[in-house]
Amino acid sequence: MTPFDPRLTIIATEAKVKTCHVFHCWSALQAMGKNFHVAAFAHFAGLEDRHVEAILSALETHDALPAGKGRGSTGKTIIAANWTPPPVSELPPQARSCAEQWTSASYATHGEAFRSYWRSHKKMMSDWSATWANRIVTLHSQVMRDQKFGNAPTHSPFEIPAPQRSPLEIAHLELKTAKMLGQTYEAEVAQRKIDRLSNVIPFNRPEGELLAQMASK
Repeated sequence: MTPFDPRLTIIATEAKVKTCHVFHCWSALQAMGKNFHVAAFAHFAGLEDRHVEAILSALETHDALPAGKGRGSTGKTIIAANWTPPPVSELPPQARSCAEQWTSASYATHGEAFRSYWRSHKKMMSDWSATWANRIVTLHSQVMRDQKFGNAPTHSPFEIPAPQRSPLEIAHLELKTAKMLGQTYEAEVAQRKIDRLSNVIPFNRPEGELLAQMASK
């Protein structure tokens, strides 16, 4: 990576630091490899540990770690097909602070989108939990806006869907609606459907009798 690498600005924006911090962190990783120390670099650069962790996660997300020397250079994997977001209580401090303000539906829905995105891209990471934590911080402003203006998801993709109504229940609803709207023909059709589903032998009813019965209800 050079000081003119276009990824520097993107990574710095995601990590909420300056581009020089990203480049110096990358240079330290290249020089120290697995001996790189988060707290020591944070002290040197005048940052907090969470800022350095965010830089490392963003570097990994954009495949910008020094070749063979960055953290997690071995043991990288594709995200598991059954991956789910970790409990909010297990997230790093900054990500946890953000996620605690999300609804459970927002957290689960964005987690599912995260899994689907990386499954389709087949990209390998050494620490998917750290990558997810970095994604939470990046998404936080958008999620809060969506929740404020009612655009956030209301159901978790992991929730069991409610059971569907039976055909007989639907027919009863159709009959009730037709009666409320004074729709004679539709009410008769719905009643015949109910009779058929209830195994009732149908019989012909004079139209006048049907209208009188509906008027009395």
